[in-house]
Amino acid sequence: MVNQKQFGVWMDSSHATVVGEMSADDKKLQVIAHVHGQVDEGNHEKTLQTKFFKEIASHLVNATHIHITGTGQAQEQFIHFLADTP
Repeated sequence: MVNQKQFGVWMDSSHATVVGEMSADDKKLQVIAHVHGQVDEGNHEKTLQTKFFKEIASHLVNATHIHITGTGQAQEQFIHFLADTP
């Protein structure tokens, strides 16, 4: 597992907590970020969701393993977002 970047994400449709290793030397997992999405009942829901997912993904740079968990269907949508994103 040398040079592996591992992350964990707990998320629902409006909040995500990202954990990972802060440095390559320190193998302890720490909370890296709390990401808050905006909830919109109108026509901008998909745009806001994409913005939310992009902000979460910005903390997962060069990830080799990601464990995603949480409530609702946001995890499955985020997994599809990551699969479609280079």
